[in-house]
Amino acid sequence: MGISRLTALEIYSNQDDIVCECWEKNDEGLFVGVIRRGPGHNGKVLLDGGLDVGSEEEAVSCMESLRDSIIKAMGEELANEKSQTSKLLEEPVVKTALKVVEIAKNI
Repeated sequence: MGISRLTALEIYSNQDDIVCECWEKNDEGLFVGVIRRGPGHNGKVLLDGGLDVGSEEEAVSCMESLRDSIIKAMGEELANEKSQTSKLLEEPVVKTALKVVEIAKNI
């Protein structure tokens, strides 16, 4: 299961709107763990993958641990002014786009 910086940033910056859950088993008999956005974003799936665990509860626990690890790693990435993510967020075009998103949230 791979993850882009953009997905990690979405999880990090929307921690109150992230849902970890388990869907039905896939064709291989594995539980499908899911990290998705909440109802405000129509349940947009951010990450999913088959998990070789014994129960739905274990699958959810795995996804919660993954979410927590992503949030921790992205927090460390953003705290480092020399990281690629921090540098990207300082680009003028990105700053402008982020302002537009914030304005749109308040409309």
